[in-house]
Amino acid sequence: MKNVSEFHQKQQHPVRILQFGEGNFLRAFVDYAVDVANEENGFDGSVAVVMPRSGKTDRYSK
Repeated sequence: MKNVSEFHQKQQHPVRILQFGEGNFLRAFVDYAVDVANEENGFDGSVAVVMPRSGKTDRYSK
C-alpha cells in the first residue's frame, strides 16, 4: 500500500496563525477551519502550534 505522501503533494502555506495549546479538539477544529479558508476563500495560511507545557514536544516534532 502506498503512503499518502507518495501521491499527494502537500501545499506549503506561510504561518499566519499562532495557536497556544495542543489538545486534539483544538488542533482538529483550527486545522479544519484553516483548510476550508485556504480552499474556498483564498486565505493562504497555516498554523504554528505552541506547547503550553514542556514534555510533549517529541510528539509534534515530525
